[in-house]
Amino acid sequence: MATYGINNSDAIASYVQTIYEMATLAARDRDFMTNLVEVFNDNRGTAIRSRSEYGTATYKQISDSDDLVSETFTPSVQNSLTPYMYGDQFMLTDQRIRNDPFNLQRDAARELGEGAAKHVNKSLIAQFSSLTAGTIGSNGGTLTVSDLLQAVATLQMQNARPPYYGVIQYGHQYHLGTVLAPGGGVSQTNAPELQNAFARNAYLGNLFGVMWFATNDITSGTAAIGAVFSREAIAFDLRVPFRIEPDRDASYGGGAWELDATMTYAAGVWRPDWGVALRGTSVLPT
Repeated sequence: MATYGINNSDAIASYVQTIYEMATLAARDRDFMTNLVEVFNDNRGTAIRSRSEYGTATYKQISDSDDLVSETFTPSVQNSLTPYMYGDQFMLTDQRIRNDPFNLQRDAARELGEGAAKHVNKSLIAQFSSLTAGTIGSNGGTLTVSDLLQAVATLQMQNARPPYYGVIQYGHQYHLGTVLAPGGGVSQTNAPELQNAFARNAYLGNLFGVMWFATNDITSGTAAIGAVFSREAIAFDLRVPFRIEPDRDASYGGGAWELDATMTYAAGVWRPDWGVALRGTSVLPT
């Protein structure tokens, strides 16, 4: 009589924990946009986070007989962040776990982790089109060095707080030529923003006081949108970190484990007037 191994609670707990740890490492290594934006992680609920601004002081010339009039100094809501839950699921059958445990474990971890990080990156990059300090470039056009300089000058005239970050598509980088290539004008520096391998690989260098990154997480096309922005222009509000929970389904194919991966966060503009959108083609010549 054949003897089969039993996937008891200890075995599957260890198995899922390994997948979770590998997935978390993959997510951290794949993510880079959260290193460039304002991050909040002080709230575990689903309440909307709002940013308010007060009125400004305007000084006037007065005489010794004038009676000062009070300025309006009440907060008004400018922007809000609304959190949502995001998730995905992999189902691993008992037969697959028995037949190919380690490759399955590795592949599931990598896909869950990298998928989560890519989703966060794309959510933050989607905010580029909502930046309000200006849009430089045009649909079908190619970005130029003058466009980059104009974007930096625009932020400076907005009194946007440095440091500044620039994120473009790889096709944008191609059309800009050698200006963002090593030896072409950029300086390579080590910085806290380069905390993982993906960020270091995406990093192009420092030019015009901006740390430049290139990524395929920007959708390529004739109107691909990059941006130059201050950290406070965009915000990431993490409510529940990435996690994996196993769920047993004994009725499926002789038994299976559902790996439910979820996270809850908000992504949105925070100080949109501290960011400039860069628009241009990223399509490569054929």
